[in-house]
Amino acid sequence: MTTELTFVERTTLLVLMAESRPLKLTELRVLGSELSAKSRDKLLGAELIGVEKVGRGIVVDLTDKGWARGSQEFGAPAPSQASRSGGKTLYTLLRAMRRYFDRVGIEPNEVFLPVTMDTSQKHAVIGPVVENSAENAVDSDPESLVRDSYHRLASEPRAWVSLTRLREALRTMDPSVLDAALSSLYRAQEINLIPEANQATLTDPDRAAALRIGGQTRHMMRIDR
Repeated sequence: MTTELTFVERTTLLVLMAESRPLKLTELRVLGSELSAKSRDKLLGAELIGVEKVGRGIVVDLTDKGWARGSQEFGAPAPSQASRSGGKTLYTLLRAMRRYFDRVGIEPNEVFLPVTMDTSQKHAVIGPVVENSAENAVDSDPESLVRDSYHRLASEPRAWVSLTRLREALRTMDPSVLDAALSSLYRAQEINLIPEANQATLTDPDRAAALRIGGQTRHMMRIDR
């Protein structure tokens, strides 16, 4: 049974989708969603969000069910609470986006990705990544190092490589920089990232190495070209 959501609860899911990361309640407010405690508990009870207390604040994040529910807003009619012009405009835009998604055969979780790294992050790499790779690389920015490491690890062209092996090869790179590089390459469609099909085979290191993008936890990487 689908939980009926208010306009604010729906837009909260949309904001979390757009940012693709956990958000503090204060951040949600700045981004346009004033989530009350009652609505927060409702979304939590429906398993659409996760809630965690961090320090003195509260952080919320979308679950897989939350991503699926938020995706239903693309193409949906405007709810009755969206009576103001801004709300109706939002749903007009969401319907247009749904037409585009259907035409090209994609879903929102392939579009909404975390913010990519800035220029200062792009060069925050420490020491050699794999044997002789950093010394010999002409362009040693994180994205280039990801590509170089993949080609060294892949058993053949277009082979899948686990993020566990990739992170081990790039163990001297700051994890947040590596995450940003992977997200940037994925957004640019230069790499493919997928979940492990057989979840029962995942080890604790595999789960720790995974990257969550677009509402999915992804464990494997491939370069198709």
